[in-house]
Amino acid sequence: ESAKVFISYIASTSNDIAREGKRQTISVHDVHRALEDCDFADFWGPLEERMAGSRQQQAQGQGTNKRAKGAGSDAPNRGRKKRKGLAAEEQEHRDGAGAEEKG
Repeated sequence: ESAKVFISYIASTSNDIAREGKRQTISVHDVHRALEDCDFADFWGPLEERMAGSRQQQAQGQGTNKRAKGAGSDAPNRGRKKRKGLAAEEQEHRDGAGAEEKG
């Protein structure tokens, strides 16, 4: 329960700081200033280390996701090409059938 109160307090203070700057989005700098304003500046070092580790993991994960997406990204397009190909063949068949009936 105390952690919820702490997070709410820092979030509220960060929000107030962002609004002072005429912004609607809280930035990392707002959280840093909120921690300092609330006399929790010593929490910033561990938090900054944690954020750096999180960013590194996200960067590694995004590289993996891009490779995974790139490997199978043309599979849906192949299906579309086949469907377009079938539709074109059907249209040609109809056009051809109509020409034979006229001829």
